[in-house]
Amino acid sequence: MKTLYEEDYYGWLNQQADLLANHDLKQLDIENLINELSNRIIQVTGELETLLTKLLCYLLGCDYQTRVIKNVHQIEEFKQWVYNINLHRKAIKKQLSDNISLTDYKEKAIIESYQQAKKHSIRLVSSYNRNNRTKGRIAPITDDSFPIECPW
Repeated sequence: MKTLYEEDYYGWLNQQADLLANHDLKQLDIENLINELSNRIIQVTGELETLLTKLLCYLLGCDYQTRVIKNVHQIEEFKQWVYNINLHRKAIKKQLSDNISLTDYKEKAIIESYQQAKKHSIRLVSSYNRNNRTKGRIAPITDDSFPIECPW
């Protein structure tokens, strides 16, 4: 026989909220509540890491392009990257203000996100270079094109 948690998640959430509101702690589904809270912690930290990865990817791409290609500020893709940088900065700021305790995790998240951001940025800039026929005029972008550690 399935439990309410397995059969009707939304119903289970409402039931648990009602039990908590009524201080009926003996009826709480403690095991699944612990599981749900643990999963939510992972989800919130994962959201921060995803936002940081995207931000760092665009920062790396813009930094690389400004060092390698002249007049890059007039290129439409570059403007879109700057827009995405600002968008992700705002999202990160909101995530941290909504979850103040995440500030303690931010440095670790940056370190973990940076390596992933380098991989994404290599694809991003390589795609840009292919589409804009810079092949042969610019050295191929590799992991070595970026600092070993996050410069921001």
